[in-house]
Amino acid sequence: MTDGARVAVVIPARDEERLLPRVLAAVPPWVSSVVPVDDGSRDRTWDVIRAWHDPRALPMRLSPGRGVGAAIVAGYARALDIGAEVVAVVAADAQMDLAELETLVRPIARGAADYVQGNRFRCGRPNGRMPLARHWGNALLSASCSWAAGARVGDSQCGFTAAGADFLGRLDRRRLPPGYGFPAFLRLEAQRMRARVVEVPVRALYGDEVSGIRPLLDPPWICARILWRGIERRLEHSVVRRPPVHAPAFGSKRIGEAG
Repeated sequence: MTDGARVAVVIPARDEERLLPRVLAAVPPWVSSVVPVDDGSRDRTWDVIRAWHDPRALPMRLSPGRGVGAAIVAGYARALDIGAEVVAVVAADAQMDLAELETLVRPIARGAADYVQGNRFRCGRPNGRMPLARHWGNALLSASCSWAAGARVGDSQCGFTAAGADFLGRLDRRRLPPGYGFPAFLRLEAQRMRARVVEVPVRALYGDEVSGIRPLLDPPWICARILWRGIERRLEHSVVRRPPVHAPAFGSKRIGEAG
């Protein structure tokens, strides 16, 4: 199944008292540790977490809330502290099928990948019910991320992921945003680090959950930051690839040259 690897699941949650119980109940029994992180919820999310009496539970609470990215980073740190070898992330909104968790964990547990990200579009349009505006917004962000990374990114905003402990230990968390857009920037960092990245098809389960993303503000801002990362990458590469300027030999008429 997971080749005996110690697997932790981080569940960032903000105002998810209604859907979080469904996610907690679906965590497979082979998972070693579960880190639900309440990111400053205003509802009963923290009460739900505390009421989940599972010996694997390692509850965390960020107060005030710092953003979904900060909640995930806090969960990563907790999971690494207790010796997890693979750390998966699933949102608390019940949009991902935890029966598919093994497909994300397996490549890392078998030493074939450092970072695995789900791709909701390799199964067709997710569940046939993703709002068209969100569908095209995700496509635009994925295209921007592909350009910035210099590699194809199929679903940059999918937060159903798994990462190896070695990869997380090398990660510069200062380059990751505390709020929305975290999966895209983590993917960019994985590509920048030349980590072994794998995408696997996953199903998205859309119901009556309410997204916290502000459609007119968040996607353009995320896209702009992604594109800036792409510019940074190209500038870094141009500096690295530019050969040094050598002083001419004595008697040479050439002043010097640069590639």
